[in-house]
Amino acid sequence: MKVEIATLVAISGLCISACDRKTGSNAAPLVNSPAVKGAVRREFSHDPKAHDVLRQFSDFMSASNSFHVKISMLSQFRGTGLPDLRREYELYRDPDDRMALVLTAGVVGPTIVCDGRQLYVLQKPGNRYLLDPAPPTLGKIPTIDVIGGRNWADLQLGIASLLQEDAHAYLTGAFEIGRLLPDADIDGTACHRIEMAGPEFERVAWIESGERPVLRRFTATTWDTWEGDRNNSLLITSDFRDWQFDMPIPDSVFMIQPPAGDRRTHLPGHADVNSGEGEEVDEAGVTINGAPP
Repeated sequence: MKVEIATLVAISGLCISACDRKTGSNAAPLVNSPAVKGAVRREFSHDPKAHDVLRQFSDFMSASNSFHVKISMLSQFRGTGLPDLRREYELYRDPDDRMALVLTAGVVGPTIVCDGRQLYVLQKPGNRYLLDPAPPTLGKIPTIDVIGGRNWADLQLGIASLLQEDAHAYLTGAFEIGRLLPDADIDGTACHRIEMAGPEFERVAWIESGERPVLRRFTATTWDTWEGDRNNSLLITSDFRDWQFDMPIPDSVFMIQPPAGDRRTHLPGHADVNSGEGEEVDEAGVTINGAPP
C-alpha cells in the first residue's frame, strides 16, 4: 500500500508539473523529438485548412444546446519509470450554464460540477474539495486554479475546448495552429488531424470528418526537464466516444449534495470567499449522481 501511495503522489506531481506550463499565441515552434537532446526545433508550418476544420468543429459545438460524451484518458510517463495512468470520465453540458465532468474510473483526477450557482471540484487523491461561487461562464472553469494552486487546463485541453463558447478562438489563443496532418481513422471513422504547438509541447486534435465535426481524440505531449533529463515526456491521449446532442439532461446530474468525510478548501482570492489562502474548514464533501465520487 505504501508503494501504491508513493506512486500516486509521484504521478500527481508530474501531472502538476506539466499542467503548470503557460501557453500563449506567441508560443515557440514545435520541439522535434524527445530523443534529441538540446531543444532541437524545426520550422512550424501554418495551414489555413487547419483553421477551417477548427472553425467547423467550433461552430458545430456552439450550435448544440446540450451534449453528453464519454472520455477515456491515458497518461504515459515516458522515461520516468512510472506506470501508465488510466481514467474514465463523463462530460455533460446544458444550455443553462451547467456542466458536470464526472470521474467514473481511476484514482487520480478531478470531478467538477457547476450547477449555475456553485462550482464544485473534488480532487483525487487527497480527500479535499472546493465549493465556491460559479464563474461567469463555463469557459472560465479550465482557467482557474482549482486545488493546490494549479490549474488543469493544459492537462485536459481537449475537455476544456468543449466548454468554450468559441472553441476556435480558445485554441488559437493557446497555441500556434499548424498544419493539417493526413486523415486517420478512429473505429472506422475518418478524422482530420490538426497539429498545434507551443514551448516544449505538441498537441494534435482529431476532428471527425463529414457532417458531424466532433472531437474524437486529443493528444498532448509535453517534454519536461524532470531531473534535468529532456528525454522525459508526458503523453496524454483522450478519446471521446458515444456523443449525444440536444437531449434533456436530468437535474440530478448537476446536483451537489455534501456527505460527511472530506475537507473543504477555497480558491485563493475567489469572489465571496474570505477564509484565506489555503485554509481548510471542517465541512462535508460532495456526492455526484447519487454515488460517491
